[in-house]
Amino acid sequence: MFPIGDDNSSRRTVPLVTYALIALNVLLFLIELSGGDAFIEKWAFVPSRFLANPSVDFLTIFTSMFMHAGWVHLGGNMLYLWIFGDNVEDRSQSSICSLVLRRLLHSWLLAPDRTCRIWGHQER
Repeated sequence: MFPIGDDNSSRRTVPLVTYALIALNVLLFLIELSGGDAFIEKWAFVPSRFLANPSVDFLTIFTSMFMHAGWVHLGGNMLYLWIFGDNVEDRSQSSICSLVLRRLLHSWLLAPDRTCRIWGHQER
């Protein structure tokens, strides 16, 4: 069973951040598809590469948040962002990106010498 929505009758705000994140994720996934492996290699977060040169690789902390391993991965993430993102945004009035940042920090702290890319929430 897949959820397709939730009751937002008590919503106080329009979830602009959620809508913007969904649009940005889809746009950047299309760019990722057209760029191929070279794009992925450049913009994916690699813990060992980051440790070797944090100032050069700093941007990948953010770019990897928008990378997905395929259409199903993108679709599943956007479905759950559509359903739950507005609730989080309404209650916290803050960006969902902090959740992804915590996930990357967790991966980096557990295995800083890891050489595989953290791309689309999967290790490659």
